[in-house]
Amino acid sequence: MKRYKLDSLVFIILIGVGVFFVLTKMSRPQNVTSKKMTITASFYPLAFLAKRIGGEYVDVVNLTPAGAEPHDFEPTTKDMAAIEKSSLLIMNGMGVEVYEKKLTEQLAGSSVKIMLVGEEFATQNIVKDGTKRKDPHVWVDLVLYSKMAQKVADEMSKIDAAHASEYKKRANQLGEELTGIDNNYKQELINCTLHKIVTAHTAFGYLANRYGFEQIGISGISPEEEPSPKELKLITDFVKKEGVNHILLEELAPRIWGETVATETGAQVLVLNPLEGVTPSEEKEGMNYISIQKKNIETLKIALQCK
Repeated sequence: MKRYKLDSLVFIILIGVGVFFVLTKMSRPQNVTSKKMTITASFYPLAFLAKRIGGEYVDVVNLTPAGAEPHDFEPTTKDMAAIEKSSLLIMNGMGVEVYEKKLTEQLAGSSVKIMLVGEEFATQNIVKDGTKRKDPHVWVDLVLYSKMAQKVADEMSKIDAAHASEYKKRANQLGEELTGIDNNYKQELINCTLHKIVTAHTAFGYLANRYGFEQIGISGISPEEEPSPKELKLITDFVKKEGVNHILLEELAPRIWGETVATETGAQVLVLNPLEGVTPSEEKEGMNYISIQKKNIETLKIALQCK
């Protein structure tokens, strides 16, 4: 009888301990540290930054689909729903995103943090038809892009302090990788016969300034800006006069005006990527910001006739 009572008492104690642990576990917040931060980026180079820095701690949405040109992209209603679920929205600013003002107004009062990562680093201007404006293509410059990475890491750390040290570490690692490519540019473009390039649009001003050459854009800030017949003639005359042998076009931008200049002058067409996006085939091949920059070096070596 005593043994029966003792067994019953032990059974009751074990049941009580089990219930205690179950209730304790249920009362704790679930997935506090495992929940990923959702980040929406307006176009490819910003999405690349967020993913490289955030890694497994973030879900990154690139608003601009592969193969689309960001200068004239407009988010859909579905895109807006995704943005509103994000913790952070990263845009470049300065007119790259034609929807910037509208989107900012729509998100006013929401929990979405909006970050304009490019404006702080815009140090150059583009003059078109007598109008001067900031050159927004800061992401093409490796040094400025590294600074943008630090800024993104800082913002991500404010939102997700638990992984702040990891974000900053990865931004530093990316910075070191970018410095290596910057050194490659300096070494490969140090001894060139030509010092001017003709491009699809004026996306390479920062790159040209850093490595000592000049760009002449067929279109303006956006590749969709159609040059006038007078402008096309001036560029055609320039190519003939300066002995430019290559017209540098893009995968995502209209090629008709550049091909017209090439036909008129006998120049060859090469691709110089402004890193505004990747094509579906490039995406499939695993091309990214780093590999495209390396490919751009080889293109510039040909166009500038570097030894």
